[in-house]
Amino acid sequence: MKERTIIETIKALFKRPFTIKYPYEPSPAPEGFRGKPEVDPEKCIGCGACARVCSAEGITIEDKGAERTISYFYGKCTFCARCEEVCPAEAVKLSREFELSDYDKSAFYVKVTVPLLTCRICGTPFVPKPQLEMGLEKVADLLKKYNIDIEKFRQIVEVCPNCRRKIENIEAGRKILMVMMK
Repeated sequence: MKERTIIETIKALFKRPFTIKYPYEPSPAPEGFRGKPEVDPEKCIGCGACARVCSAEGITIEDKGAERTISYFYGKCTFCARCEEVCPAEAVKLSREFELSDYDKSAFYVKVTVPLLTCRICGTPFVPKPQLEMGLEKVADLLKKYNIDIEKFRQIVEVCPNCRRKIENIEAGRKILMVMMK
């Protein structure tokens, strides 16, 4: 028994090691590994879908003045990939990076700031500009199909919900939506 143990030990010294050499050599993450979420601020439309589905509450939204700030805190992230799945602009992608420890706490935070559109009537900020632009791009063909002027439609949607209830052209907006829903 002792002989066999000694022979196996000597063989192991000259063959490749049984364990990986991590952390002295980098270890690649396996295929399909869900690592740190990376956010592309150029693509982010500020809709907040990622924050609504984050079960760990690692993503928060704060509206201040005419800006919306979306904060990602990697310290709470469970790498579930829900934020990546729901992002309509594909601004969030999970990387294969898993070594997140750092002495600098700011390395755990990523903030994206997007401008808010102000209401044409009262001036209250109410919707992220990139989100509205993306929505208008998606319905542009539909508006053309039903001969609806996109600028007229833009004037209707650039009014906050509170003012929209008060203005007299609410009927015009309803008619446009009813035509589109048929």
